[in-house]
Amino acid sequence: MALQFNPTSLTSYVEQRREPLIQKAVISGKTLDLINIQTGVKGSAAINLLTTDVAFGDGSVCGWNEAGTSTVS
Repeated sequence: MALQFNPTSLTSYVEQRREPLIQKAVISGKTLDLINIQTGVKGSAAINLLTTDVAFGDGSVCGWNEAGTSTVS
């Protein structure tokens, strides 16, 4: 007798570990050393935005080839 899988008996998926994973990714490693935290803002404030256009290579060439743009506004 073979076991049969019945997906209708499963409950809906609920994301339970999202926040801890995002926190670990942002706070650990080099990220925290590369960002500036704006503290003491109680009203409106200018926030710098970084816009990046990334151009990924196809892997056929090895080395550093500058491509893409980054703009701070």
